[in-house]
Amino acid sequence: KFDIRQWVLVESFDPLRACMFSTCYLRLCNEAYDLEDLDNKQRHISNWAVNRQGQHVAEGGVASLGELRAALSEITGQNMYWEDVLVPKLK
Repeated sequence: KFDIRQWVLVESFDPLRACMFSTCYLRLCNEAYDLEDLDNKQRHISNWAVNRQGQHVAEGGVASLGELRAALSEITGQNMYWEDVLVPKLK
């Protein structure tokens, strides 16, 4: 389980105008997601303040956009899944 950290610059609120930074990063959970173990914060919370106390602390608990793209390509079979499918949903 992970969350995506995407920076944006809000130019105006009315009307809303925002620009997305060209890259992002992922914060990772220390353990694999498991609905049978809901009490284990290491499986369900990707916040570094929680994860740094875990037994299986990942190297900073962070993955790059390049790593996400590679994983998405492997899972979907589409090299441009991030750009073609996910980014348009963020806008």
